Order: sequence, then structure tokens, then C-alpha cells
Amino acid sequence: MAFYLNPPSGILSLSEVRLAILTRFKFLAELYRVKGDSEAVWSKVAPKFIADAQYLMEGTTTDRCAHFLLRLVAHVDPLVLEFVTHCERMLFKVRMEALNSTGFCKMFGKLRRHLYLASMDADDGERRNWQLISEAVVALVESKGGSQQLANAFTAQSTSTQPFLVPFTFVLPLIRTRQVILSGGFAEILPADLPLVLTGIFDKITALTAKRSSDAFCQTVIDERIAQVANELKAVAYEYGINVGPPPIAKYRSKVNSEQIDQFSLLFPPCMRHLHRELRAKHRLKHHQRVS
Repeated sequence: MAFYLNPPSGILSLSEVRLAILTRFKFLAELYRVKGDSEAVWSKVAPKFIADAQYLMEGTTTDRCAHFLLRLVAHVDPLVLEFVTHCERMLFKVRMEALNSTGFCKMFGKLRRHLYLASMDADDGERRNWQLISEAVVALVESKGGSQQLANAFTAQSTSTQPFLVPFTFVLPLIRTRQVILSGGFAEILPADLPLVLTGIFDKITALTAKRSSDAFCQTVIDERIAQVANELKAVAYEYGINVGPPPIAKYRSKVNSEQIDQFSLLFPPCMRHLHRELRAKHRLKHHQRVS
């Protein structure tokens, strides 16, 4: 079970980037088709991806690469991005169901360390948000006396009835349905609700890293090679029944200048792409004069 805090460093070939993005998306689409059912995932979905399993094996560098690359390129279409975010959440839940006590302890140890480092490296606008998540995780662990005790509560969640405290922001669904007791900003929950807490942490981390991937997409999509991969991702999404539309060009209009427009036009719908080529070839005005 991975929270995907930071992308790994290194160099990948374009073919590896393409394979990582498309393999992970197809896996998530198959996961969605079986509605995140753990038994169906391991018995029906996973065998289809044995050849490219390195992009899906939890905890590996290639798994992290595939996650962040897909989330980056998924910004090509709002519906694709929404679908990927939803399915990554489903994958997180499937992996959580297979977690044992030892894996839980290791996961929480890494999470605490990486959250602290993320809060130190974040800019002023994001630092406080990272610190809040880090403090919440520490409070969650300390509420049970340590990671091992928390892991024991997690693995025995169906039988244990001893409650513990978590920040209320991680259990908003329980608060809306009045299933918890609130005290001083904390919610008293049972171990059976711990998966909901972990999913809440995952959602908050995903939301914090979403802005970074959006900004990065604006810079990378002008590369013709990435634009081609993005369009291929849209085609695969269409095959799986996702009602994708034209790329949200207007969202990035302020990022495009007259030198970048030719490369960016690769993402235009066919009619707009043809119009751009014709204007480039025949119009007497330059680009910045034409759009002013």
C-alpha cells in the first residue's frame, strides 16, 4: 500500500514512459470494471498484466514512476484525470485489504518520515498543509501507543472494540452520518473505521500533489513526444468507454506563447489543427497579432 508522496528520480526512455502510462491506465480500467473487488482483481485482472507487472508491483520504483507519469499525462482531459484519481483510490483500498501487521508497521514508518521531509521541502503556500497531515499521522500512531499497537488494531479491526482518536478532518463521512463522538477537534472511532482514515490520508496527499502535476503538465505537454502519448492515452480511455472531450486548451492559454503554439497545436481537435496550419501558411498576420 503506497501513498505516493514524491516521484522517484532517474531517466526513462520514451518507450518506457509510454508503456508505464498505458499499462497502468489499462490496469486501473480493468480494476474499475470489477468494481475494486479484491478477489476478482487478483484472480482475473492481475494475470492479464504479468508481462508488464513491474509497473504495478507495489513499493517498486517503476510502480511509483507509472503512478506519477499517469497522473501527469491524465491532465490532458478532465474526465480522464477524474477517472484515474478515482481508480487509484480503489487500488489503494485493494492493497490495504491485503496488508498484514508487519507491512502496516513498515508503511507507517515510511509515511511519517516522508511526510516530515515533504513538509520541509514544500513552499510556504503548501508547507502548513503537509505539516497538518504529518501531525495527524503522528497523533494517530500515538493514540494507540505506537505503530505496532496501531498495526495490531488494524489487523484485528473486526474483533477489537477499543476506540482511539483521530483528527476529525479524516473521517468526515462518519461525521456527516453522526457515527462518531467529537471532542476538541478529534473524532473517537473504532478500529473497524481505520481503513476509512487511511483512505482519507491518501485523498489529502493526492489533492496536495495534484497542483504540482497540473503545473508540470503545462510545461511538458508542449513536447511533441509527450503530446503524442497524451493523445494515445485519450484514445485508450475512449476505448474503455470514458467520454473524453477535446483537451482543455483554455485552461493553459496563459502558458502558451507564439513560439510554443506550433507544438501545442498537436493537441488541438482536427478542425482546429487544420485551421491553425492554414492560418500559419496563408495569413498575413503573425500569431500574436492574430489573437490580440
